[in-house]
Amino acid sequence: MNGNIVVVGSTDGVLDGGTLTQSTDIFASSLTAAGVISWTVQLRSLQEDWGNGIGVDAAGNIYLAGQAGGMFEGFSTHGSSDIALIRIDSSGSVLAIQLVGTTTFDNAQALMVTPKGVYYTGSTNGLLGPTSFGGTDAIIAFAPLLF
Repeated sequence: MNGNIVVVGSTDGVLDGGTLTQSTDIFASSLTAAGVISWTVQLRSLQEDWGNGIGVDAAGNIYLAGQAGGMFEGFSTHGSSDIALIRIDSSGSVLAIQLVGTTTFDNAQALMVTPKGVYYTGSTNGLLGPTSFGGTDAIIAFAPLLF
């Protein structure tokens, strides 16, 4: 990232020329070492969306993990909320979005980028794997880099 800092989070406002829907949006911003904003991406649904995890691959692509609360950037959710995996290039262009979920609540809290893909952690109230223990289960999952 050439000395830049990239941050992810959630906002209830409009950032860097973006637009806000009716609720909380995911954002990612790249800042220079001097603290000047290079770019900001604001992603949204009509429900609450949360940006929680971030990672960068060797090519400078940025990966975000979070929660999408509704129809997210043109993608339908599987339930009340889904895990949102987002890939952005070093210029701030969204390259890919993948939603993973059940018919209930799902979210991602953190991720780690490897040369083969992205490992992410979070929780589900449904069945995202071979067994559900009822209530809220922790998850650790993998997504290839080409999602």
